[in-house]
Amino acid sequence: MHVRDGDNIFIDAGTTTYEMIQFLRDKKDLTVVTNGIDAAIACIELGIRTKILGGTIKKKHMLLLVHKLVSS
Repeated sequence: MHVRDGDNIFIDAGTTTYEMIQFLRDKKDLTVVTNGIDAAIACIELGIRTKILGGTIKKKHMLLLVHKLVSS
C-alpha cells in the first residue's frame, strides 16, 4: 500500500517505522498518528501534521503505552 497526499496513517514505535518517515517528506496534507515519541518528533520536524496517543511513557523504547482507547 502506498501513502498518498491527504492520507491519515498510523506509525507504530520502532526503528523500522522510524526510518520510513523520511519517505513521507514530500506528501501534502498528511496526518500521522503515532505512539512513538521519536516518530512524533521526526514527523513534526518534517512539517507533517502529527497526533500522538496518550498513555504511559516507556523510556526504554520511547513509546507511549496506551491502556485503553475510547471510541468517539
